[in-house]
Amino acid sequence: MKLAESAIEAWADEVALLALLDEPAGLLSQGQQKQIALARLRLFGWRSLWLLDEPFNSLDRVAVERLEQWIGEQVAAQGAVIMVSHTEQCQGLAVRSLHLSGAISLGFGSE
Repeated sequence: MKLAESAIEAWADEVALLALLDEPAGLLSQGQQKQIALARLRLFGWRSLWLLDEPFNSLDRVAVERLEQWIGEQVAAQGAVIMVSHTEQCQGLAVRSLHLSGAISLGFGSE
């Protein structure tokens, strides 16, 4: 049990939420909840595919930079990341992108 607790404390510290570990999830902000959800990627190890829906929403600048770094590490480790976003935040991270408007594809290409 100690190993699991230390792993949880380590990832909570990595996303600067260690002080909130004992808080009920419902009392956390959307950004804090999002950071915890994303930190689970670290806690449970890297997977070959990440599916991220609006991953940058509700994150502060530091959390955005951390997530961009994690995505870069995931791709460098030959992992894949599929992101859905209504902003252009993901553009700089994309190897390929698909632009949709309504139900119509506006283009598919490599960055």
